[in-house]
Amino acid sequence: MEKLALLSSHPRRALLWAIPELRHYDPDIAPEHRRRTGILVRRACDLCGWRSGSDGEPIYVHIRGFHDDVCIRHRRWLGCGKVNPEGQISLEHAPEVVRAQIVLNRLEMKYKGRTFGLCYQLCESFWSEIDHRALARKDSESTFERIYRPDPDDLPNRFGPVQRFRRAAAYPHIALLIQLVMKLALQPELDRKAEQITGGTFAAFERSFRLDYKPRTTTGPWIRGKFNSLVEATAKYAATSG
Repeated sequence: MEKLALLSSHPRRALLWAIPELRHYDPDIAPEHRRRTGILVRRACDLCGWRSGSDGEPIYVHIRGFHDDVCIRHRRWLGCGKVNPEGQISLEHAPEVVRAQIVLNRLEMKYKGRTFGLCYQLCESFWSEIDHRALARKDSESTFERIYRPDPDDLPNRFGPVQRFRRAAAYPHIALLIQLVMKLALQPELDRKAEQITGGTFAAFERSFRLDYKPRTTTGPWIRGKFNSLVEATAKYAATSG
């Protein structure tokens, strides 16, 4: 250790922190890292790992929440799906997905606390239901076609790796939806209730999103009631959590 410190011109403490393999020389200075329970962990971007000198070994990092899915520097989708969680998708031809991650990072910094995390989960679930009803697929299909290159020798499997590409393609819509919901939810309660009664809340949704067709019959009341409930759930949680 002393010889290495002299050759590198770095103090012993700095070397122990920088090189995990040397920590057994003085574990009190740089104790072995232990994964904390209750913290979300995922595999880091492979290109980031390569730059840090991982020599091909996977590196796992703590993430801020379920919304932390994109490596902005290298434009790669890192979010896990049902199959092949270690696969990473190139977003070189889908810059809107990278911009969505930047928007979500700013929203997290602005609203902080658990309110943002709850809003993200509610909005992602709401958008998956909209997609299931094929209400808004034109824009996401364009993104999907730019990032997904299927193997011509494999049969399509909607529960397989393609599901991860679908989630990445929907990411810009989810970011926009969270922006809208947080803005509406943080209005004064009387103003918010009045907007719901007059239909202004759902009108704001219709101005922000281009639906592929106008929902009618049972779908129309469903989406209006679901969106109003989404705003109210976020507002209620924001009020109770401070």
